[in-house]
Amino acid sequence: MIRINLLREEISLPRKRPPVSVSEKRKNHLFIFMLVLSFVVIGFLWWRVESQIAILDRNIRIAEQRRIKLEGIIKEVKTYEEQKRSLQSKLDLIVDLQRNQSSPVQLMQQVSDLLPIEIWIQSLRQQGEQINLEGNSVSYNAIATFIENLNRSNRVQPGSVNLINAEERGPGEIQFSLSWIFVRD
Repeated sequence: MIRINLLREEISLPRKRPPVSVSEKRKNHLFIFMLVLSFVVIGFLWWRVESQIAILDRNIRIAEQRRIKLEGIIKEVKTYEEQKRSLQSKLDLIVDLQRNQSSPVQLMQQVSDLLPIEIWIQSLRQQGEQINLEGNSVSYNAIATFIENLNRSNRVQPGSVNLINAEERGPGEIQFSLSWIFVRD
């Protein structure tokens, strides 16, 4: 069986809200304003941080480029310093060779000027400043004259002339050895 309810149920109609007071409206407006203001402040701070990050990134890129450039310059400077050291050592060697080149010439000139005619040189060796001479003579007097000449020379260190050996090999032939210290210019 079908039932029909003829009594009407009460339908509840939405009730009207009580009117919002002015103070509540101000509170709502203030809340919305504070919310908007906080979004603006947060947005500004975010923009500020992002711009600082961008500036720092740009500065880092510039510094990195400068570092790379300076590394190249440093390598060039090291290369030039190495070349300078190499050239300086070569120059020192050349100067030393030039100085030593004149030393044998001066030595031979000195010996030929001081050598009596009765003496023949068999060998003449220079080891640093030390000079060793081996020769032959016809008399002991010629050897003594040669030693006196060496002692008077300004190219021989005083007191450095030594007669190492002198012996007769035959009639009129005396073999001898001398050493002295040569003084350069």
